[in-house]
Amino acid sequence: MVAGRINGHTQKEQRDSVLACAASYRKRMREFSKMDALDLWYFHINAEEVIEHFADGALKNA
Repeated sequence: MVAGRINGHTQKEQRDSVLACAASYRKRMREFSKMDALDLWYFHINAEEVIEHFADGALKNA
C-alpha cells in the first residue's frame, strides 16, 4: 500500500491491489500444492503471459 500511496492511488485502488495480490498468491499456492517436487522445481514464469496480463488491462496503471 505504501507504493500505491506514493504513486497517488486512492485508498480503494490500494486496497483492491492488495486484495488481488493476496488472491493471486493463494491461487498459485493451491496450484503448487498439487504439483510434484520435480514439476515445482522446474516451474517458471512465462514472460509472454505476464506481458499479456498487463496488456489486457488486468492491472490498471501498472
